[in-house]
Amino acid sequence: MVRRDRIPPRVDAIAVLSVGFTPDGMMRGETLDRLLTGLSLAKRGVARNVLVSRERRSFDGKVVSDSADQEALLDLVKPSAQVIFVDSIFTTRTEALRMKAIAQARGWSTVAVVTSPMHTRRACATFEAVGFKVVCVPAAVRESGLYEPGNAQDRLGAFRSWLYETFATDSYRRHRWIR
Repeated sequence: MVRRDRIPPRVDAIAVLSVGFTPDGMMRGETLDRLLTGLSLAKRGVARNVLVSRERRSFDGKVVSDSADQEALLDLVKPSAQVIFVDSIFTTRTEALRMKAIAQARGWSTVAVVTSPMHTRRACATFEAVGFKVVCVPAAVRESGLYEPGNAQDRLGAFRSWLYETFATDSYRRHRWIR
């Protein structure tokens, strides 16, 4: 279920996908893991540009985003790559479409898509369907249940991710967003 492509020396951009945030605007651990993996690729010189998804949601009538938390992390690590935020993401498909619009305006065609291991197949297929040449990179996700030794809670989380991705992939195929 995990897609892991060979990482070439250079791509046009690194696309770091989001996975939600807390009601107080903090990145979830999995979002942080994805962002750290993407920044690690940038530090290795794989790309000079990093596209980072940001979500906004309403909690108790108040609009909240993880943008301040993301910016605080970037201020700590001070990446040499240009970071471009892609706002108001709701689905993997909206991420792909919004990032494609930014890439087209800059003449980019190849992206390294960084996401959670179980999400790699659907996410990378979605980015390919909108016209990107994709290098699929599973993030090093803590508590994913995919690494030994795992406990029952980790394995349950991995099963939940597998189940979610199985149904989400079917939905994307029915909508003809992926093949």
